[in-house]
Amino acid sequence: MANVAVAYGAEASLTISGLATLANATLSSASTTISPSGNVLDYLISVNCTVGTIVAPASYSVYAFSSLDNVTFSDSSGTPPQNGRLLGTVSTPTSTTAYPSPAFSVAAAFSGTLPPNFQIRVYNNSGAAFTAGTAEQMPVYATVI
Repeated sequence: MANVAVAYGAEASLTISGLATLANATLSSASTTISPSGNVLDYLISVNCTVGTIVAPASYSVYAFSSLDNVTFSDSSGTPPQNGRLLGTVSTPTSTTAYPSPAFSVAAAFSGTLPPNFQIRVYNNSGAAFTAGTAEQMPVYATVI
């Protein structure tokens, strides 16, 4: 009987339009849709944002929006997001500081199963515009050993 092991793919940049200068109380979307194929079990998403001068400690949140047809997604970019799946929230307690997120599991947000198409969006609720921002993605595969 074969055993199945988890293997991590290569980390790759995930472009989120305007992330580096995202204003407070606004949402920014990835410029591409991720459509898993092959033996992909999950995607890990990580975001790193630097906040400007904040008045009170707040946060930013990372969401996944799904689509069956790669055309109609689960939300039309409402702010704050209404129908996306929350991957996680990152506290931003200090001004002019970079706050990297942990690796968020997309499959976990969808009850363990990746949707056929999804898009990552970031909502800035830090109280200030971001002064820098990056995002990464990493596929997680099932391999037979």
